[in-house]
Amino acid sequence: MTPEQEAVLREIRRQLRVPEPAGLGEPDATLAGAVAAIRADTSALREQAEALRGQIVALRTEISELEATTADLSAELRGLIERRLPFPLSLLEGPAVALVERLESLLPARPAELAAPTEGPERHP
Repeated sequence: MTPEQEAVLREIRRQLRVPEPAGLGEPDATLAGAVAAIRADTSALREQAEALRGQIVALRTEISELEATTADLSAELRGLIERRLPFPLSLLEGPAVALVERLESLLPARPAELAAPTEGPERHP
């Protein structure tokens, strides 16, 4: 092996973080070490990829749950904004509004009748 080739091989080992083999100049040992390091890195990458896949599945599930919660809250908020009553009571909403409006229209017409008496009841000895 030429000195230039050995320098290139050392640079490759440095970049791959492969330890220097015991016997320099042994191409088979160097190649075996590089292959072993690549396999170890590949195994570690596969483990990390599998862990990330699990996290992605968990995040997708959480996103789906958050979307459902958001939809429920949006519907509830729309109901609050529109001030609608829940189903059975919503059937009474129209008549109740009409009754309240009628009662409110009668209140200003009879303020004296609604005023509390200022004097207490008469007492006879």
